[in-house]
Order: sequence, then C-alpha cells, then structure tokens
Amino acid sequence: MTQVTLHIDSKKKWAAIKAILEAMDIAYDAQEPVKEISEKEQVLLRRAEADIAEGRLHKFKSHREILGR
Repeated sequence: MTQVTLHIDSKKKWAAIKAILEAMDIAYDAQEPVKEISEKEQVLLRRAEADIAEGRLHKFKSHREILGR
C-alpha cells in the first residue's frame, strides 16, 4: 500500500483532486489542519517565554567546551 500526503491550499484545487480520486475509485482520508495550539504546547511556550524574560538561558557551548577538550 502506498501513502501520499498532500498539502492543498485552496478549496478549488481540493475539489478537482477529490473528483479525480473518486473517479479512479481511490480511497482517501482528508484532514483539516490544526489551527489551535494544544494545551501541552501552550504550557511549554509559556515556560520558554518565562525563561527568556527571567534570564535563565545560557550561551550554547559545544560538548568539547563543556568537557574541557
């Protein structure tokens, strides 16, 4: 079985593609894009913003610098 993911940006294009799929008797599953951020992602975003605001971020160091090599 082959699976293809398409990102279609207009209803007109979707109507044309849907007609072709149905004419060829191809099974498909249409999903609407998620427009809202989940609660878990919102919590992570708030924590990251708080870290930035409170200066809890450190300059990136390579693993070699951390290990002293």
